[in-house]
Amino acid sequence: MKKYDILLKEEARESLFNGINKLAEAVKSTLGPGGRVVVIKAENEKVYTTKDGVTVAKNILLRDVIEQMGAMMIREAAQKTGERAGDGTSTSTVLAQAFITEAFALIKKGHSPVDICNAWDAILTFSLNDLRHYIIENIELQTLINIGTIATNGDKELGKLVAETVNSLGKRGVTAIEDSPTQYTYAEKVHGLQVDSGYLSPYFINAPKIKSIVYAKGKILLIDGILRNLGDIQPILDVLYKSNTPLIIMANEIDPRIVTLSIANTLKNGWQGVLIKTPLPKHTFTDTLEDIATVCNAEVIKSNDGKIDRISVGQLGNFDKIEINEIRTTIISSRDNNERVNNTAKLLEDSLADTLTSNEREYIDTRLNRLLGGVAVINVGGYTMLEVRERKDRVDDAVRACKAAMESGIVPGGGTVLANIGDKAEKLNYKYSKEFGRALKSPLLSIWANAGIKRKFIPFENRAIGIDALNNQEVNLIDKGIIDPALVVQEALKNALSVAKQIILTEAVLYQDHQKKVPDFAALRANSPQSV
Repeated sequence: MKKYDILLKEEARESLFNGINKLAEAVKSTLGPGGRVVVIKAENEKVYTTKDGVTVAKNILLRDVIEQMGAMMIREAAQKTGERAGDGTSTSTVLAQAFITEAFALIKKGHSPVDICNAWDAILTFSLNDLRHYIIENIELQTLINIGTIATNGDKELGKLVAETVNSLGKRGVTAIEDSPTQYTYAEKVHGLQVDSGYLSPYFINAPKIKSIVYAKGKILLIDGILRNLGDIQPILDVLYKSNTPLIIMANEIDPRIVTLSIANTLKNGWQGVLIKTPLPKHTFTDTLEDIATVCNAEVIKSNDGKIDRISVGQLGNFDKIEINEIRTTIISSRDNNERVNNTAKLLEDSLADTLTSNEREYIDTRLNRLLGGVAVINVGGYTMLEVRERKDRVDDAVRACKAAMESGIVPGGGTVLANIGDKAEKLNYKYSKEFGRALKSPLLSIWANAGIKRKFIPFENRAIGIDALNNQEVNLIDKGIIDPALVVQEALKNALSVAKQIILTEAVLYQDHQKKVPDFAALRANSPQSV
């Protein structure tokens, strides 16, 4: 049994906080138009620079094991924000640091960590409600280009490409990101669709960095019903295994014994297969299968009480690429069946005339978008793999940010909205509201500090008015293109407070003493190449 040393209360919190401050200060330096460049030495001894806050955060490795624990916790807030909204990773980090700083000052004066967290939960609700008053919907293309440019750290060409690509697909469109075969970056429309069903087990994952399953050129088996007996599909399994062809199986229900056997074959024998879970109502699932079959030119196999007639390889669908995560499957298919797609779409369009309820019309519209919206691939190029990797990170941020803006609307950017809400929070008759409000101003003040702006924050009557940090001028932020997706601000605030509360409520840290004294940097650098 492993033995652990322990740090308690203030000592534990302070050790974690030291790590948080080191990471946050490095990330904070990249904020805004006056943000500084961070130099990173990669694992292959190459050196590159970045102004991307999340790139800085994920490349930091601290020498003290407990400080590293603190850095990892605050990094979680940034990662969650980036995954959900595509941007706001630096904002989450700065906010979390500010919340913890304010809370620790209160704790040192004898205030209860539990009382602080409970009070701040109530103020968070107020802040999120107030945020709604700043949201502008119905996003124009130029606004989307501005968002893409901000998310790509000021790269106008890249931001424009992403924005135009996302805009052409609409809200339900799918944008994939690939390595370009050349040094050039370009977008192309392909055939495909995305469905809300993910893998049955993480043991199928073959791309751990993105926690997904990725296969190129394979087959897909669609079963409307229960897959109960492996023997029903054994002939096609044998054929595809011999040809080393990936197989994706999607069924309404799959016997647990088949799941267990499939995992074992994946781990021991290198079977290239995935079972996809389908947490959908029966009619919705059937329609989803039919849409996939249409795009992939497949036949949906009927299962009657778990009994399936003999299946041939010719009944399977084809895909050029498939990416499957825990909740979603994205399929790209080289479609030579435009007639089938168009016929299905025509039937759906005709059914709209006989549909009375708004829910039914919305459902049909969703299927039409899924069939006809397609998928766009942004091929990211560069002169080196390091450059491609860094550009792909920025493109991914921009895609998420643009989609978030289309989904949730936009708000004035540059930390202005949070600062305005913070000013109101400070004046609330809530316990610890002043401290919460000061924390909300930290992103804006960090942007100003990086730009060399020395002024006191005073909110403007017009919610769209703020300071252009590049020129230190009062401007209409919306007209100027200094904007943020509303979802980015919302997620940054929620995730920052969530991780801050974990630190604030920490009473003990357990660690292995040998790790603290002599950390295994070789092992740690395998996941995080930069040492601080």
